[in-house]
Amino acid sequence: MTDVYFAQPESKQTVFAVTNQAYAQQFELAEVSVIGARSTGVKSMALKPGDWVVNFILADDPQQTEVGILTQRGAFKKMKLKEMGVGARARRGLMVLRELKRDPHRVVAMSKVDDNTLITVVTDKDQQVELTVSNYPDGDRYSNGSFVLDTDSVGTPSFIHLSQVLATPEEN
Repeated sequence: MTDVYFAQPESKQTVFAVTNQAYAQQFELAEVSVIGARSTGVKSMALKPGDWVVNFILADDPQQTEVGILTQRGAFKKMKLKEMGVGARARRGLMVLRELKRDPHRVVAMSKVDDNTLITVVTDKDQQVELTVSNYPDGDRYSNGSFVLDTDSVGTPSFIHLSQVLATPEEN
């Protein structure tokens, strides 16, 4: 699957990418060449053998943008991009989950979220679990998040589907 985003060349956005082994990198979109011989491909991150980029997003305001990260162990973490800082393109990045020696967390999905986001997690046993992002606190870069589903009973998360919760009318 490939994501495609349209951005103006003078955009002040940042690119945030996360790998399966929980490395993340944030860099300015201006670092991506748009013309010339170097514009045919862009290396966003330096990867370890056996690692791959799970997803990336474009952030308009890294100080306010939040991402949700889901692991194969059923843990969910919500984090503001300001926890990462803006670095340079084509580096390995920083760890966004604390590495465990036994049964380490691996990132299954990452997406931009806000407090109105509803996440539907689909597992390998065709089970669906809904998560309301506003029910989870912001975590720091080193936390592994909260366990939100029992992988023994509902299965291992395969992918997520995002939707927006409609605001309820305020009472007068």
